[in-house]
Amino acid sequence: MIQADAESRSWLLGKVRAVREELEKMEATPELLDPLVDAAASEEASAHNNGGVPSQVEYLLRNGWTPDDILFQARVEQENDEVPTPP
Repeated sequence: MIQADAESRSWLLGKVRAVREELEKMEATPELLDPLVDAAASEEASAHNNGGVPSQVEYLLRNGWTPDDILFQARVEQENDEVPTPP
């Protein structure tokens, strides 16, 4: 398994280098790829949202959120969503 991970990482780094070199030849700016990154991130977020709470929590944890951050923000969202009852 470790060998496969190293091979996968090596393959990825080679692709990154090749694409970066082509983009440099094009004198591309980071803004050129902004729409692609936005679309890819949106697709990933949508997949996790459709996966339910376990998938959402996993995604947030893998992206730097702590359990306390998640629970705090969930409570804030829940409070904001509460509809006041009429008097």
